[in-house]
Amino acid sequence: MQNIDNIDHIHEHSCEGVHIHDEKSIGKFLEILTLQSFFLTISLAIHSCIEGMIIGTSTDVNYVFISSFCILLHKWIAGVTVSLSLNSNNMNKTLKAILLLTFVFASPLGIVLGHMAKSAGQKVTCLINAVSIGTLLFIGCEILLNEIKQNISRKVRLCKWLSFCFSCLIAFALISFTTSMAPHTHGDIDTHVHVHHHDHDHDHDHGHNH
Repeated sequence: MQNIDNIDHIHEHSCEGVHIHDEKSIGKFLEILTLQSFFLTISLAIHSCIEGMIIGTSTDVNYVFISSFCILLHKWIAGVTVSLSLNSNNMNKTLKAILLLTFVFASPLGIVLGHMAKSAGQKVTCLINAVSIGTLLFIGCEILLNEIKQNISRKVRLCKWLSFCFSCLIAFALISFTTSMAPHTHGDIDTHVHVHHHDHDHDHDHGHNH
């Protein structure tokens, strides 16, 4: 009987130890979820993946270069923000490395997913582009509204608003420029091929007459 009581006592202690360990693990997980850096890194990773999908679904080389250039212009700022945010929290180094690698490889993953979705058809590509561009516009407008709502002077608010509008105009001008250049280049190629065939046929007829 004493042995049975000892076994039951050990079993109760082991169950309590497992229960306490589970509670600590759940507590650490919930603590990680409440960290601002965790959500910041995940949200920026999703944002980067969406940007990559825009590049992956592109068929024009000029548009790919312009999109990549625009993404790289602010990618380093997002990287610095993520690094500073992760270092400011008492988080496990392994988890920090995982979150940082998730952010780093989000854009290449988006490019691969966009390229794979491009083979599914034009409708799927248009849907992905619409969702991606709409998400980027929503994020940009939300950030702008948060900046305008701050306790700042009207001149600073006006400058921020004009900067946003000016950025949109630059993007629209670049897209219009690349769109107008693509048919022109295609027309030049067709004209060159047509002239080449015409000269070839003319020389052939001339040689045949001789």
